[in-house]
Amino acid sequence: EAILEDVSRYGLPIWPESPTSDLLDDFNRSDGPAGENWHGSGQIIDQQYRAFSINDYWITAYSDPVEVWCTIDGITDTDTTGPFVQILIGTNAYYRLKCPLGYTWPIGFWHALQLSHGTISPPAETILETIAHNWESQSKIGLRLADDTLTAFIANPGGDWTQIITNGNTPYSGEKHISAIVSYAAQRIDDFGGGQSTPIDTRGPWNQVAHAMGIEDLYPPPAPFNYGEAGELLFCVCARLWRMG
Repeated sequence: EAILEDVSRYGLPIWPESPTSDLLDDFNRSDGPAGENWHGSGQIIDQQYRAFSINDYWITAYSDPVEVWCTIDGITDTDTTGPFVQILIGTNAYYRLKCPLGYTWPIGFWHALQLSHGTISPPAETILETIAHNWESQSKIGLRLADDTLTAFIANPGGDWTQIITNGNTPYSGEKHISAIVSYAAQRIDDFGGGQSTPIDTRGPWNQVAHAMGIEDLYPPPAPFNYGEAGELLFCVCARLWRMG
């Protein structure tokens, strides 16, 4: 077992600094109820989505790791709260990335991003992180729950995704649903994505096979190729096969 630990020293699969999940809904259809893929009373309006309730969510349930992201629209500086994305845990707990707005004289209007968790009944919310960030209509916001860590992302119009907040305060577990919710009637969600998140797999072909066999992750040796370490790997695989037999 000591050898297995020794040859697993080359790192782990890493989480990219952007969502990895696919677009789920572009809302490009006629006005009316959001449709069979959605739970609740969300509506399609002018090929965009509007929902106000925590009970409005994508109907598919997910396990860890999970993501949700969307494009926000219709926000003005007269609003005091922007849209948010949410991971609903079971039927009573949630993680959220919110877009608060405010006005401070003489600075003027300001935008922020806020990470929180809470429960529906009794209603309680804990603010985990708040940072100033100049988001706007047609910005994309995203939230990932993976390895007991929340990660928040943003992409302003025409820009790339940027990881902006991470926080390890994740007390809730269970089945997960994802959603995007607005705070005012004029606000909209322009597209919606999410689902299972996928890390970048840094393992070479041989340690992917080893991992599938139940052996600890064995990561590629650094260049130049070290035949001694390749021999250690072969020994580990043969030893595990012998034990399994």
